Amino acid sequence: AGQVRRQAAVSNNRPFRFPQKPKDSPLKVEIFKPVGAAYVVLRPGEDQYKVSFSFAGEETPMTCELHVKPVPEGTAALPPPEEPKETTATAKEAKDYLEGHEVMQFVQSLLQTLIKDKPKDPYRY
Repeated sequence: AGQVRRQAAVSNNRPFRFPQKPKDSPLKVEIFKPVGAAYVVLRPGEDQYKVSFSFAGEETPMTCELHVKPVPEGTAALPPPEEPKETTATAKEAKDYLEGHEVMQFVQSLLQTLIKDKPKDPYRY
């Protein structure tokens, strides 16, 4: 919902929780094998949705039903998933390297000059 993505095995009577219900965004539902995907446009005042997944060569589409409702006021939001420390450390090392060698400033200047000059072959520029 919005920028939040949840992935888990489905079981009856087990809700998926998102920080907030998207106002104008469709909710994307994916079945992973992957078998198919469909978009559900959330409508004000509706909380039950039936999603159909059609497949080439199949007469009957696969369907699933969703019940979408807001989380009650005062309910604690789920914490954001933690990035693995290894990924965070690697990203920091990369950032420190790029900043230490002023690579970003160089690339930015290169792009600005390229856009200004618009050479015929930008790769040989």
